[in-house]
Amino acid sequence: MALKGRRQRHPVAKGPGWVFNPPPGWPVPPPGWQPPKHWEPDPSWPPAPAGWEFWKPDPLLQPPAPEPFQRSADQQPFPPPYQQPPFRDPAPPPFQEPAPRYQQPPFQEPAPPPFQQPPFQEPAPPFQQPPFQEPAPPPYQQPPFPPPPQEIRVTLDGQPYAFPPGQPVRIGRATDNDVVVSQPTVSRKHAQLTREPDGWVFENVGQAPTFLGEEPVTRVAVNQPVELRLGSPDGPVLRLEPPPPVRQPPAAGLR
Repeated sequence: MALKGRRQRHPVAKGPGWVFNPPPGWPVPPPGWQPPKHWEPDPSWPPAPAGWEFWKPDPLLQPPAPEPFQRSADQQPFPPPYQQPPFRDPAPPPFQEPAPRYQQPPFQEPAPPPFQQPPFQEPAPPFQQPPFQEPAPPPYQQPPFPPPPQEIRVTLDGQPYAFPPGQPVRIGRATDNDVVVSQPTVSRKHAQLTREPDGWVFENVGQAPTFLGEEPVTRVAVNQPVELRLGSPDGPVLRLEPPPPVRQPPAAGLR
């Protein structure tokens, strides 16, 4: 098949399952023939009629047509079509006498209970005021004596001071001390006073000495008034006066 002359309508490949149907005057192709790509019919062939179907289903691949149904002699015929029975009005139910209505029975006053005599009770005796009794006075208690002040009195060059227990009393040449001594022979942190369970105690904590009379001392129990000299036997006089002793209360019951 060659491509010659003018072009005419040509078939397009349909695929497997289809057989080429050549128009009248065209050569019959071999079985299973499919037109190759860009194939065109020979111009010398007559043109295909208008509306010509170039492809038809392959009869070898089509399922066989079903055979018409035939009933055998031993098979029963189809039952007749269902017919609705005619409508019938249902019979009315038998008449029943209605139940009688509820009636409240007449009210009856309940009978009172029989009278019962309460048991006899002896009347309570009249109230009698008990005789008045003067309450006994409470035992005499001695009022507690106010505790004496526990502060220590300090005198330096005629300047008096008083310090309560709780914080150490610092003595020295430094300005942040509680008692400031201006003599150069006195240490910056020379001594301190502390309150202990047995009373006030003086302690020399600096490098300069402290004298009691002519003797240097480092610790002195302040149980009575005492005068100390700071720095040297001729240094400034520090007088210490302890608080008065605690007075014991009298025995209980004594007036």
